[in-house]
Amino acid sequence: MEAAKALVQEEDALQARIESVQEELSSMGITAKSSLIDEKGYPRADVDVYAARHLQNELSCLRNDHKAKLVEVEAAIHAWHSSAPPPRESPASQDGHVTQPSPSRPAFLRVEVVTPGSPAADAKLLPGDRVVQFGSITATNFGSMQDVAKLVQHAAGKTLRIDVQRAGRERSVELVPNRWAGQGLLGYVGWYLTFCWKT
Repeated sequence: MEAAKALVQEEDALQARIESVQEELSSMGITAKSSLIDEKGYPRADVDVYAARHLQNELSCLRNDHKAKLVEVEAAIHAWHSSAPPPRESPASQDGHVTQPSPSRPAFLRVEVVTPGSPAADAKLLPGDRVVQFGSITATNFGSMQDVAKLVQHAAGKTLRIDVQRAGRERSVELVPNRWAGQGLLGYVGWYLTFCWKT
């Protein structure tokens, strides 16, 4: 678990630096793909070409490093869960809507830790919840945590229905991915550790 948490922290740091570089480029009025040459083939006079080129190159490298780190995170999480015993179910809670008396769909992810004050906490997700559906993602079409990350990015500010198994029953909660005081749009301590139970 500690090794996986360390990798998650490294991934968070990479993501934070990516966002910082993107903001720096935006302040210069350009993006990662903006040309630094004018229509006559000369370096643009309205941009610090040297600084801009450096930032564009750094952003490209950071994105590659981030993708590689995600692969490491997933491998560490799967390795940890392959050796860890299943957790005991959480006590019954009044939060969420009970939809079925017993789990009838396979869970593919599990909530580990929820940060207080986060969108996840606001949705009343609890440690130990086993996710059977995350928006449009289920056990049948779940490929990797990148699928979840992409869905969350596209759903920023929108309501996502999350179906979970809790204390032997299936419940639904509504989660709205949003910016908050912590990292990411959900607010889990180690987002990739939060959903990591694949049955």
